[in-house]
Amino acid sequence: MPAEPASIAPPVEPTPPAAQSPEAPRTTPAPPSPAKIPSWEEDLDKLGEKLEPAPAPKPDDKPATPAPAGKKDEPAPPAKPASKSDEKTGIPSFQTNKDLRKWAEERHRAAVALETEKQQLQAKLQQLETVVPKTQQDTNVMSQTVAQMQKQIADYEQALATHVFEQSPKYINEFQKPYLAAREKAYREVTELLVTEETGERDDEDNPKTRQRPATQRDFDYIYSLPRAQARQAARKMFGDDADDVIEHRRKISDLAEKAIEAVENHRKNYKQELEVEMGKQTQQRNATAQLWRTANEKISADPKFDWLWGEDKEDPESNATLSKGFQMADLFFSEERDKMNPQDRVLFDANIRHRIAAFSRLAYKVNKLKADLDAANATIAQMRGSAPGKPVADAGPVKVEAKTWEEGLDALPE
Repeated sequence: MPAEPASIAPPVEPTPPAAQSPEAPRTTPAPPSPAKIPSWEEDLDKLGEKLEPAPAPKPDDKPATPAPAGKKDEPAPPAKPASKSDEKTGIPSFQTNKDLRKWAEERHRAAVALETEKQQLQAKLQQLETVVPKTQQDTNVMSQTVAQMQKQIADYEQALATHVFEQSPKYINEFQKPYLAAREKAYREVTELLVTEETGERDDEDNPKTRQRPATQRDFDYIYSLPRAQARQAARKMFGDDADDVIEHRRKISDLAEKAIEAVENHRKNYKQELEVEMGKQTQQRNATAQLWRTANEKISADPKFDWLWGEDKEDPESNATLSKGFQMADLFFSEERDKMNPQDRVLFDANIRHRIAAFSRLAYKVNKLKADLDAANATIAQMRGSAPGKPVADAGPVKVEAKTWEEGLDALPE
């Protein structure tokens, strides 16, 4: 908003003097009332008006003669264009207060709009200033969460590796079984001894009364749970002369337990290296098995003896397509894709493969039988062609083919 203008006194309208007679007495005029200070709106309304000095009152002046009734007021001349802006303030000067008010209102609206935009920008800036630390805080929290999760995953992997090791044949045979055997032997031998214990009563000489009872597994467990020095004292008090046998059993079981714990701790520390070694061995074994599989298949496919069976037949493309479909089904059976099938499809697929494998031996048998029958028929035809008329050859009967295993049947297939 432009600066509020200074207070301007309103112009004084010329007042005609009252008619005075010479005889009238002169009175002292009353003191003037204090001038009213106009507001800035009134000052703004008065801006642009031409201020003319009021004429001094004269006794002979007469009131202004009113304009004739038939003559109308002449139209006001058009407003002159505003002059150039003040070079110092940049505020243009106006001829009328209407133009000045209009200009002031426009500047006021522009100033309000700029102030509103400024406040909005400041609010956005403040919001961004709070968002950046919050984003950094969220990032820190997320990093801490990720670190905690990674630690939990590492702990879970370590616990799983420890559990797997404790279930491995190596741990069971080297540590668990010897420990259990030593503990069972200790239970068996200790329960053959007698335990001396106080009854809670005293004899005539004020000594505690004692009694004996058969020892139990709990007695040995109690001795085993004590520290070494206390275990020796308690064993001598409970078992007397047999305390050394009990302590010896305790020592053996303790040594075996320490070995087992040490093995678990070493595995927990080195399980990653051991896992990498084990995975390397498994990879080598898989590669060797795959190579052996390829070699065996290539050897069988390259055998000219069975080329007619699974070799390419240039004169029968339809049989080649049928053989290709058979290989696709067999490869699917030996691949990992079979494990991805749902249970129902896998069962149906396996049943199909089972019947096809079983049918091979039967087909081999039938081929051998048909070949033998064909050979016998060709021999009979040859004999008949070479014999004289009227001398038929006796029927030799059906050819018998001995049943063989599928390996023998495969070897017996015609070359």
